[in-house]
Amino acid sequence: MKKTGWLLFCVIAFFWAALPVEAQTESDIEGQASSEIEAQTQAAALDFGPIRPPVNYTGLGLSLIFPGGGQFYHGHPVKGGMFLAFEVTAGGIGAYWWAESRRRKDVVERFRNDGNSARLAANGDSAALHRAGLNDVWAERYAFESRSAKFTAYNATVWMLGGHFFGFMEAVGASGLVTSGGERSPVKAGWFAAVPGLGLGQLYNGYPGKGGLLGGAQISLAFSAYNQHRLMNHASREYNRMRDSTSNRYEYRAEHLSYWKGRYDNAFSTRNTYLWLGLFTYLYAIFDAVVDANLSDYADKIRIEPDLTIGSTGAPSGAAFRVSFGL
Repeated sequence: MKKTGWLLFCVIAFFWAALPVEAQTESDIEGQASSEIEAQTQAAALDFGPIRPPVNYTGLGLSLIFPGGGQFYHGHPVKGGMFLAFEVTAGGIGAYWWAESRRRKDVVERFRNDGNSARLAANGDSAALHRAGLNDVWAERYAFESRSAKFTAYNATVWMLGGHFFGFMEAVGASGLVTSGGERSPVKAGWFAAVPGLGLGQLYNGYPGKGGLLGGAQISLAFSAYNQHRLMNHASREYNRMRDSTSNRYEYRAEHLSYWKGRYDNAFSTRNTYLWLGLFTYLYAIFDAVVDANLSDYADKIRIEPDLTIGSTGAPSGAAFRVSFGL
């Protein structure tokens, strides 16, 4: 009933506006003229901002429960497909490495069981004890590989969640909940952007999609760097243990010392790469927020409009562009 009433109102208003002047009374004509003069006067005296459209919450809800749902709803299927493909790919990678972690953990148990069995059956035989210790060394290597696979699954999951956060924030911008335009404070934007992982500076400026991208990237990079740091410490402990002449792993150093050194170097390099990328993303978010805040009211400060002036003789003197700066 509400939709029918609004439709009827719009039809009546349309036909009323389309009535010819001759069909209106003289008082109506005078009233319209005075109304137009008053509206023009007010428009010249006041600076009306843009009319804010109603907020659409349906796209936000779809973005929360379905990857790219808000983009599909708002008529951006390519963008929605990209979000969907990213999250499905990241989730698939995470599932694969989680299964690989479980498989390697089973190998660890086999090596440990074989080592314990060989140690019990050795009966003081040094060669058998050496083989038992070798099984323990291989178990530790596979334990590290299992942990590495598990951390890779964690990282992929966090990247998937970061992509989902990006998609939701992009849908926030499309829903009309946050709009750009209007004067923004560069100082506030910078301080908001200094909070890592949330994209508050971009959200303050009215660009939630950009904030979601930068915030999700910061969290994902920091989490990945943290996991690589844990792997680096793990490899360092085993490397130092194998170099210690008092350790029961010292006799296996010729075959396995280089393995732990390589794993340490790889984790160290990867961790630093993530840290540098995270630092760059963090500083870029602050810089971007401050720049956007400075340019937020450029439309009010800088106006470029056509200038069709009339000469003194009554003939047009030509067309030009007029540029005005407000300081």
